[in-house]
Amino acid sequence: MSVKVKICGLVSLKDAEAAVDLGADALGFVFDPASPRYIGDKPDSLAIPSQLGPYALCCAVYGRYQKVAPPHYGLIQFIESDFPRLLRPFLKVIRIGPQSDLESVLRQIGDSGSILLDAFSPGEMGGSGKKIDLELASHIAQATSAKIVLAGGFDPQNVADAIQKIKPYAVDVSSGVEKSPGVKDMSKIRDFIQAAKNS
Repeated sequence: MSVKVKICGLVSLKDAEAAVDLGADALGFVFDPASPRYIGDKPDSLAIPSQLGPYALCCAVYGRYQKVAPPHYGLIQFIESDFPRLLRPFLKVIRIGPQSDLESVLRQIGDSGSILLDAFSPGEMGGSGKKIDLELASHIAQATSAKIVLAGGFDPQNVADAIQKIKPYAVDVSSGVEKSPGVKDMSKIRDFIQAAKNS
């Protein structure tokens, strides 16, 4: 089975539709006001998922989850140490950096069925473009039964190599397929998805 692909940091219906047409399995919309990809609370932004096809999985992405996610989002993603009880599925984000070690990461994973591994970048919750430590990510993937969603500095040129090393369930990309923060490059999205799916 080929790896799944999530295109994150989308800010418009046009880009979201194009990403789905190009083969994206999931779409991420950022609800953290500190992010340059923040879509805000405007009705037209909140309604994007309802205007996509029924099989487009939309993910509401938060830094720290503090409120009820908008309707039509099938998945909630956020960074937190103590996760609140949610009625909707959520994706636990663990950021790894120079201070991370295998045992501490495994404790954070706990009994989670799936996690998103991302590169730690001070002052940022994600989308920084900083490359993840693939060696540590590989050890984590081998030591846990959780499904791994891999993020952190990927682009069309390096994603296939990362997939071959880690064998994740899915890969997540934002800045690696952009012209500028929030402005997606459809040729990069196409090349990224093809490289991931063919790896």
